[in-house]
Order: sequence, then structure tokens, then C-alpha cells
Amino acid sequence: MSHDQSEFRARMDYFCVFSRCSFLSCRIRQIKRPKMRVLNRLSSLVLIILVASVLLILMNVVVLHKIWQEQVNLREGPMKMLLAPAPPIDDINLNIDSKNDVNPNINGDAKIDSPQRQIVANLPLNPITNVKSGPTLWIHAKQLESGYLKHVFNVFESLGFATNGGENNWDVLWSHEYPFEELDHVIRRMKPGQKVNHFPGSGYITNKVSLATSEFKFVPKAFKLPEGKTKFQNYIKRFPNKLWVQKSNNHRGIRILAPNELDLSKEGTFVQEYISDPLLIDGHKFDIGVYAVLTSINPIRAYVVETEALFRFCPVKYYPFDASNVDKYVVGDIYTALWKIPTFYKLYKQRGFTFKESFNYYLKSQGQSPKEFWDKLKMAIASVYIEKEKFLIQANSHFKSSRNFFELVRFDFVLDKDFNIYLMEANMSPNLSSRTHEENARLYEHVIFNILSVVGIASRAALNFPNIVLDDDNMEVSDADINVFSDRCMAPECKSSNCTLWKCRLCNYCMTPREKLIAKMAYLEHINRGNTRRILPPVADTAEELAILTQTQISQESEENKFMSLWFLGQCQRDATWCH
Repeated sequence: MSHDQSEFRARMDYFCVFSRCSFLSCRIRQIKRPKMRVLNRLSSLVLIILVASVLLILMNVVVLHKIWQEQVNLREGPMKMLLAPAPPIDDINLNIDSKNDVNPNINGDAKIDSPQRQIVANLPLNPITNVKSGPTLWIHAKQLESGYLKHVFNVFESLGFATNGGENNWDVLWSHEYPFEELDHVIRRMKPGQKVNHFPGSGYITNKVSLATSEFKFVPKAFKLPEGKTKFQNYIKRFPNKLWVQKSNNHRGIRILAPNELDLSKEGTFVQEYISDPLLIDGHKFDIGVYAVLTSINPIRAYVVETEALFRFCPVKYYPFDASNVDKYVVGDIYTALWKIPTFYKLYKQRGFTFKESFNYYLKSQGQSPKEFWDKLKMAIASVYIEKEKFLIQANSHFKSSRNFFELVRFDFVLDKDFNIYLMEANMSPNLSSRTHEENARLYEHVIFNILSVVGIASRAALNFPNIVLDDDNMEVSDADINVFSDRCMAPECKSSNCTLWKCRLCNYCMTPREKLIAKMAYLEHINRGNTRRILPPVADTAEELAILTQTQISQESEENKFMSLWFLGQCQRDATWCH
């Protein structure tokens, strides 16, 4: 083959290859082009879906924000007024009206005087909360915006209560003042499940003149003026070296005076012996506040907060003594807190003890038994309730039922150097503001919660409080739960006695409907008592001790209290936790 032919053939081969490749490329492009169109369409669809998703998310965020804002308004609306800036709580003076000593349940009313106009602050109804979804609290108090009842709000809100109740919309009424005058028209039309935080006639307990002149051994000797002027003059002739203070119901202006400096003609006052050898800790005189709650009268039931107490120390050391400096011997509104006293600083601040645990440690260091010490205080409080019950029953007779009421009281004690106790006063609507001592917030909310537990408000809030009927088959307590003395009830003498013998009266088949209701309420208080402990009916460490104590006291009790004491004894014999 010639050179020209070879070159021509090579060119033709190249052309064929090129043509074939071009043909294949075209075919490939023709094949790939439809697939690219599909991919482009899928990409567009994905992009559209992503954009739509983002828009939906944004719309959901807006809707959720609106819902959240409504919930905030629902929950915090009433608190805006509560937490708003206001005059200091120290500007509020608590005075007790004592113009009419004939009716102590009126004399004990706490009234707040202020230079500003007094307005009873009932929180406004939030339109969003018109649809009721849970129990409602109505707080009736003056100068509510100052925040002195903040901890009451906190506890009730944590229990799921709406805190915007009013005269026509409430399940629990918490009144800082004695409510049975201003709110009498509301309280008289109460429904069975509603609760009020005061008993009619509670002034018989909290009125300072009435308590001081009650002749209890644990209350310093006192004489009401001017009626007791002659008795007082005769008394000081026999005890010329005793020191005295002159007091009124408002607990203001207390000062040690010589007998010739006392105004024995001043109405509405009384003179009381001063405990001149007080127990001092790190040089400071102090008092102890014990929180108690009365849950029932006729029969009487009462409890104390077992796990905590309030300790207040005078701001100035007692010695060198100077009667003109009341900060040395009078515990006032401005006091020194327990954790600022050197003996207790490490126990409370570093060891994490409670106030009461810190004091118990001190008692042990002084060779004292904490149990015996606190038992003395409990017995003193129980004695006051027993003595005043007859007046409370009379005051409550004007209402359909006393089961709507409960009463929180703080009993204040001082000690002498030998650890003897002296009850100085009982406070209706005790201070629950931690404004001056922030660390008391824990104490106050602890007290409020446990008080609400034992009276059935905290424990039953989730069970559609207050619409609970204690019928035979109630899931909380039934007739079977209140049965006591089972062996005795099977004896022939009980079956044949027609329920006339006391030993048979507590058999289930002998109880009247009212007695069954009383027993069921006592049962619920016990299982819901939290950190409170019963002081009435009587308590003891064992069933044997309680049996002796009950038999000793039962002859002096009313029929209702006798029934209640024996019922608790029966429960105690089944379960030792019921003994105390």
C-alpha cells in the first residue's frame, strides 16, 4: 500500500471514530437530558416543601407565644399588684381594739392603722380566668399590695388555686383581719365545703387581756385595770420586789415600771409580772414562737407544727441592764434572727440545721431534754384551748356549722434561767412576711403548707376540692376505716346493750351519722397531718400511757370530747402512730 493510501485510510479511520463518538455523545445527551429534567423538578419540589415547613413553624411559634402569654397573664395577673412597689411593711402599725372587753372575740381583732386611706384590697377578677378550672382563694386584707401575704399566695398557687377570688367566687377565704363583722353576710351563706381561716370567738384565745388574766400557772401573774386595781395593790404588798410591765392589746409601749409609776386607772390595760431572770443566749433575751392550728371544736382537735419554730432575739444584750432601753428586754418588730447569734450561726449556716434543730442542739449542751421541753410547750397550748373551748362553742352557735373554720395561731413563750416556760401571748394572724428577714421565707411557707395539709386543703386540692362528700364508700375514708375496738364490739354485752354503754358507743353499728362524720374528719386530719402533730385530744408515747391519760381526763370532758378521745385511743391501740 502506497504512502498516500495509508494516510488516506488513517484519516478515514479517525473520521469514523470521531463520527461514532459524536454520535454516541449525542445519544448520551439525548438519554441524560430527560433525567436532568426530573432532577430539576425534584429539587424544586423539595425547595417548596422546605419553604412551606418554615412558614408553618413560624406560624406555630406565633400561636404558642400567644398561648404562653395568656397563661402568664392567668397565673401572674393577681401577683402584679402584690409585688408592686409599696411602702415598707414597717410603716404598718398593728393595733388591737380593746374598747369592749365584754366580748373578747371582738377585742382580739387585728386592725391595721396607716396614715394613708385604708382600702380592703380584693384582687380584681382577670377576664381570662372566668372559666373555673380549680379551687379559688379569696384573700381579704388591707394594704395587700405591700406584699406581706406573699407567702400565702405562693403556697396556694403551688397547690393549683386561682388567687383572684371575691365575695361571690371562693372556696377558701383567708382573712388577715377578724372577718365575722365586715364579712358576716358572706360567711353566713357558706357552702359545706368552703373554708375560712378563723373561728368565731377566736379572740377569747388571742386577746391579750383575756389570756394574761386566765390564771394559768405558765402565764405570769396579771391584773386587769382598772377593775383589778385593789387586788393588785394588795398583791404588791406581799411581793414588793417584783417588777411589772403595763400592757394593752396592741402590745405597744411596753416598759418596766415601778408600782408607783403604773397608771392603775387606765382603761383597756393590764399590769403583768416581769420575768426578771430570763434565759440568755450569748447575752441576748429571746422568745420562741410555736405555730398551732385549731381544726375543730365540740369535739376539740388541735395540732402544732412539729418540725419548726420561730426564734426572735432582742437586738441589744441584756446586761448591763437598763430598764429605759426596751431593746434589751422586749422583742419587737426589729429583732435579731437566730442565725445571727454566734451559738447558732455554724449550726444553721454551715450544718444546715433548721431553727428548731439548732435550738435542740443547744438544749442538749445545757443538759436539757428537747422532748421534755417541747412537751411542756405543747401542754401549755393545749390547756389554753381546753379552757377557752366553751366560749368558742358559744360564739359558733350562731352559725350552721363550725366545720368550715380553722385557725392558725402563734404562741409566744419566754424562758427563765431554769428553763421554765412562760406564755406571753397568742397571735391571731401571725406575721408571715419575710421582708426584714428573708431566710424566714422557708419557715413561713413550711408552716402555711402544713397547716393547709392537716385541714384538708392542700392534700385534697387535686381531688376536686371542695366538692368531696364523705359517704360510706369514699376512697379517702370509709366506714371501715373508722372502726375501732373490734374485739369489744363483738362481745355479747355490746350487742345487747343497745349502744348505751360507753365501751360500746364507738362500735361502728352504734355510731350516729354525726359521730361517723366527726371520726372521718379526724381520720383525714391524721393521714394528712404532714409535719404537724396532734395536741388535742390527749397524746402519749404508747397505747398504755394514752389509756391511763384518757381515763384520767375523760370524766372532765364533754360527751363529744369523750367520744373523740376514746376513738383516738382505739386507733392508737391498732396503730402506734395514732397515739401522738
